[in-house]
Amino acid sequence: MGLVPNVSTYNTYIDGLCRQGDFKRACRMVVCMEKAGCMADASTFNVLISGYAKAGEMGKAREMMNEMLLKGLRWNTHTYESVIAGLIRKDEIPQAHELLTEMLGKGYVPQASTFNSLACNLCKKGHLCEVLQILDEMLNRSISPDAALWEVLVVGYRSNQVGFPVNLDMTVLGSSP
Repeated sequence: MGLVPNVSTYNTYIDGLCRQGDFKRACRMVVCMEKAGCMADASTFNVLISGYAKAGEMGKAREMMNEMLLKGLRWNTHTYESVIAGLIRKDEIPQAHELLTEMLGKGYVPQASTFNSLACNLCKKGHLCEVLQILDEMLNRSISPDAALWEVLVVGYRSNQVGFPVNLDMTVLGSSP
């Protein structure tokens, strides 16, 4: 019929392979598409990075990030968010926080869910100072923390899991006990 796949068609196919966990074929498809004259773009690499991160293969996700740079493509919000989510799933919270800081330093703004997820995990580990920095960053960007984050903070304070002797009572809300 004379139809030639474009980068979006290839990306959809590669995404399907990643969702099936067939990363070997997904990577081979990138080579095939480039041989066919259709160059991989940032979205192509983001599909691979996201797939590897969801599968917990952070080493492979980082390899794809490096390959992306070698091909002259820049990381974007989706690249950072995919890797941050993968790091959080692997309980590599300090690395996720470093990457968020790098992301913000480069002018990218993550979704509220990325801030909330990282802040919740930091709070559960007792890193209140980092959580407060993230809250400040969120509020400066007019991003609202979600209910789960507020709940984790309140529970952390009440049970003294955050390492500070704080007793929350109704006076915090401006009313008397």
